[in-house]
Amino acid sequence: MIHIKRRLYTCKAALCLVLLLGVFAQTWAAAEQNTDYRMSTASNGDVDIAYRVVGDPKAEPILIIMGLSASHRVWNSQLIAGLVEGGYRVVLLDNRDVGESSKMEKKGRLWLGWQLLKYRIGLRVKSPYALSDMAVDAVAVLDALGIERAHVIGASMGGMIGQIVAYDFPQRTQSLVSIMSTTWAPHLPQPGKAQQDGISEMNESSEEQAADLQKLGFYPSALPNQVAAI
Repeated sequence: MIHIKRRLYTCKAALCLVLLLGVFAQTWAAAEQNTDYRMSTASNGDVDIAYRVVGDPKAEPILIIMGLSASHRVWNSQLIAGLVEGGYRVVLLDNRDVGESSKMEKKGRLWLGWQLLKYRIGLRVKSPYALSDMAVDAVAVLDALGIERAHVIGASMGGMIGQIVAYDFPQRTQSLVSIMSTTWAPHLPQPGKAQQDGISEMNESSEEQAADLQKLGFYPSALPNQVAAI
């Protein structure tokens, strides 16, 4: 699997978290292959968000949000087990366009290339949805579970979503951990050409490569919509 990931990607930054989180996926995906588990769904309008809960239903909740093009299966099983052993209930969700959640209007490679070009020259990028919509998706999961407040953990794009949850829904947020993410504050570095080229490479994966990635919990088909949302 390491060979596959090295062959497919050259991206190095938080927006392209595949190389870093791909290692996480190995343990979780292998453990899940022979496990019969059911996903539940929460609705945000006409969007269904798939989620599952690990741990004591009465324990203090943690909402954990994965990043760009990645489903909840990318989280390392040992990390989830450690949180549960620490006395928490872990709520894992699949963002829209990945995993078992609703798939939105599909955009293609040329569309993403055009949006990235507009971004590079300072023009407004269009997207079928925004990160704020994905934050509401996450809150809809809390609503479905009757959770008033939760600790929120997010990685990369998931960290961005978690920041919006904390800002727009402070009454629902017990604490926030934002991993290898950004606030887009002006003094922070912007994605460079290498990162944008890496995203483009992943977007150009063949059907065979996309199928291999999906086995690891990654969904290249989500890239155009989610990159534009970022």
